[in-house]
Amino acid sequence: LSKKIVGIYSAEIGGANGLMGLLVAANKQILCIDGDAMGRAFPCLTQFLPFIHGLPVTPSCLCDVRGETVICTDDIISTSQELEDVFRKECTKRGLCVGVASPPITGEQLQKNILHHSLSRAWFLGEAKFNHRIDAIQAVARAGHGRVLISNGKVINIERHTTGGFVRGHVFIETG
Repeated sequence: LSKKIVGIYSAEIGGANGLMGLLVAANKQILCIDGDAMGRAFPCLTQFLPFIHGLPVTPSCLCDVRGETVICTDDIISTSQELEDVFRKECTKRGLCVGVASPPITGEQLQKNILHHSLSRAWFLGEAKFNHRIDAIQAVARAGHGRVLISNGKVINIERHTTGGFVRGHVFIETG
């Protein structure tokens, strides 16, 4: 690419993927943008805000832990669904452990096409939970401007399975 990369943001804010931007930014000594492209944890490229808003889906690159890459360009990919299909298949073949780089965007495009302050929000929610261990649920609800607690309980079992490149499953909660 002919452009210098000066910052990075995460595709989603949830699970480990939400922190990958911080790790890459620290490793490459570039800025980490306080924002993400989904506002939640759902790693599906068809729900990536820059793509929804019409920004290019290529060039995009997938890389696995061995350094093997798949690069998609406009001559083979034209939609976010096509990109999702190719990368989901490759991700599944590689044990669901890959990194993805989407096309570079300008600062102006960044301002218009991502959700801002999601890293900060995640930090404040985590801080509320850490500092109020006895009443963590209410503390997180307050920090996140939550209003309703439907129930509380204890997770007693989790069942997971991989289907179509996604981890799916059930959570069993015992209520008090």
